[in-house]
Amino acid sequence: MIAAGISDALREDGTWQKKKHKHKKKQDALEAEQSEGPTNDDPITTDGASIDPVEPPVAQEELPEKAANMRMFNIVFVLNPPILEYSLRVKEMYDNITKKFAKALKWEQAKSGYVWKEAKLILKLKDKARENRIPMTSLYKEILEQSSLARAIASIYVSISASKIAGPLMLTQDTQPTLQIPPVTSISVLPALTDPPCLPGLWLTTANSINDEHVSSSAQAHSSTSLYLAKHFALLLLDNESTIVKDIMASAGPLAPELVRYIRASHPTKSFAKVSVRASISLNDIRLLADHLVYWRRARAITPLHQRDTYIVSPNADMRRLPAACKAYEVTFPALPSLPNMLAALSGPPRPYGTLIPSKDHKEAYFQILAWLLRGGWVTQLRTFAWIRVDKDVKLAVDRTMKEERKRERSEDQKNGSNELAELQHYFPIFAKEMDGSEALEKIPIIHGMKRLKAWEILNRIGVGDPRVSVDDGDTAPEMEETASRPNGTGTVNGRGEMLDNIIYG
Repeated sequence: MIAAGISDALREDGTWQKKKHKHKKKQDALEAEQSEGPTNDDPITTDGASIDPVEPPVAQEELPEKAANMRMFNIVFVLNPPILEYSLRVKEMYDNITKKFAKALKWEQAKSGYVWKEAKLILKLKDKARENRIPMTSLYKEILEQSSLARAIASIYVSISASKIAGPLMLTQDTQPTLQIPPVTSISVLPALTDPPCLPGLWLTTANSINDEHVSSSAQAHSSTSLYLAKHFALLLLDNESTIVKDIMASAGPLAPELVRYIRASHPTKSFAKVSVRASISLNDIRLLADHLVYWRRARAITPLHQRDTYIVSPNADMRRLPAACKAYEVTFPALPSLPNMLAALSGPPRPYGTLIPSKDHKEAYFQILAWLLRGGWVTQLRTFAWIRVDKDVKLAVDRTMKEERKRERSEDQKNGSNELAELQHYFPIFAKEMDGSEALEKIPIIHGMKRLKAWEILNRIGVGDPRVSVDDGDTAPEMEETASRPNGTGTVNGRGEMLDNIIYG
């Protein structure tokens, strides 16, 4: 057993919080206007309502006489974590629950002596129960009915124990924090047979939505993870858009209008960068709003859905939920192929998702099906990885080839061939950065703003082609025709996730 607690004590000047200077307040107000919203380090509601102080702290002399006698209070949560997760669970509880809950209580204590009043009420009820010999079960029920602090602590225990969001916690009319421990939402690899099993249905993906490059310090200060969602990712809502918008509008939080505007402009096939241009919303605002929705379990950051990408049934899909999922699927897509048929189609040989779309008119409906399947953890994107290893013999062969090509460039008859070589010379250094075995090749056309067909043509020519069926790019209907597989020569491999041993440059 371990206690994760924090204590708040009265300051020497008789206040519970440090007073801010006037010039500091003006500077903070200006920064607040320029910022896009509250940080996730502060207790906020799931829809953006903050409990940041709006009034100056009350001096100890201004509090009621008995409340002025309170010098310190402690917030302690007792845990019994597994031995292998001991440090992780204690840190999660302290950072996400204990510290933030104590911050809210400290503010209310400074303003009105809230903690002292609630403690006095609970002690009074306990003394009364002792005198009248009231059973403990009845006492606890009465305390929960009369004390908002007790109800808040009980709500935290019940919700956090079930890995749910606790709140809004009704401490007072002005202070209603919402707390949670962010859950694990995805895994990149399945656990080994000797490791503890992962939760069935957990999203399986190697896509990393976090990008810490080119991030300003002000933006990092307002991000829950101190990192930025990569601009080439998209937003997948985890519930119906109308339901989420209704909940956000009902909350009337400061972020509500901007969140609703962004949600209505977003689409799982459009990256943050594309939505920014199309909806005239700054990319920084979109990233912060998306981060807020992801943090509060309203959405998930995914690679944009595309008909040329390949999706398969997830090895971690929870098939125990299939009967219930079939009923929900039938209600949502009554006139389309059933859920078992879709899963069967995605369980066959890997091929681009566009080959499953029968016509242009069905394109949007099939993307909605794909989003539904991803939302429930039924499917995952099949991604390609490459690792370049250049042997000494290959380097010598490259040197000889380059000398021969330089000779050919002088001849007008080799003009077309030289153009192709120049194109390879231009793109290969760019593509090679993604061929370290850790980045999927599907990212190349997204992050470099290229058509997928063009990118795979170049990859084909350098020996990392796509052997699957090809479909038209863009908004046109997919063509149902097969293309030849990539060449299988020296230094190339046909298969996904295998090492690219050698590559002859040019």
